[in-house]
Amino acid sequence: AWIVRNSWGTAWGENGYFYISYYDSNIGQSNASFINAEEPDSTIYQYDPLGYVGNVGYGTSTAWGANVFTATSNERLTSVAFYAATVNTSYEVYIYDTFSAGSFSDFLGSKSGTVTCPGYYVIDLDSSVGLTSGDDFAVVVKFTTPGYNWPIPMEYPISGYSDAATANPGQSYVSSDGTSWTDITSIWSNTNVCIKTIARIVLPSPNLTDLVVYPNPFESAKGHTRVTFQALTEEVIIRIFALSGELVRKAELAFQYSWDWDGKNMNGEDLARGVYIWVVTNAAGEEKAGKIAVLK
Repeated sequence: AWIVRNSWGTAWGENGYFYISYYDSNIGQSNASFINAEEPDSTIYQYDPLGYVGNVGYGTSTAWGANVFTATSNERLTSVAFYAATVNTSYEVYIYDTFSAGSFSDFLGSKSGTVTCPGYYVIDLDSSVGLTSGDDFAVVVKFTTPGYNWPIPMEYPISGYSDAATANPGQSYVSSDGTSWTDITSIWSNTNVCIKTIARIVLPSPNLTDLVVYPNPFESAKGHTRVTFQALTEEVIIRIFALSGELVRKAELAFQYSWDWDGKNMNGEDLARGVYIWVVTNAAGEEKAGKIAVLK
């Protein structure tokens, strides 16, 4: 047999040791694995510091969970983390700027995929999302757990295990369809959805080589609320022109990795449908230009 030392001290088992037969095919149940887990060097937004305790669902293998956070500084949201309950759990992550009147709006980004094993995962977004200190933002996850009808991971109090779990209204929401949402504390007190986000303060780029501008086209009908200029250098001037050559927007920035344009001109008016030219220049004399389509 294997001789195993436990982590609880000598009062448990035989002076802290126990035995496992060579013939045992498995050990324990409801275990979780941590795949390539690392301690992030950045801000973690979460309501479940004690971690995954159980699951909830609506009688099918698909359900939705969401958390609403408030940004503590100007930074970039780079990753979303959650627990997968089954083999081949699929996910759809959506980032929104606003949650109001029971619905999410002002879409900022998304990511989807499938994880092969149950456990805890950190999913990196394809493009980071800008956060403004003091502003709320929301992370929505659609979970699909094949063969398991409780897809949403939760933290809640269990006597002698997670007694310290706490929650407040307005933090976590659950839904059967991604449209009609319920504050989870109206069902279970001191309960939160286990969805975390990771944000980083990103330093300016050394040059404009990696500058990207997205989304392009900019379509308000699809929920786009901003165009992001990402990978800026320490000092830049961004100009946006109509095809006629008229300057419609200008921004002078220092020590910002990115800038979000709201699709408006210098008078705060929405730009008309059409193609516009953007030009970015920096203090080193570099210049990069491109076109962006504004659709309605």
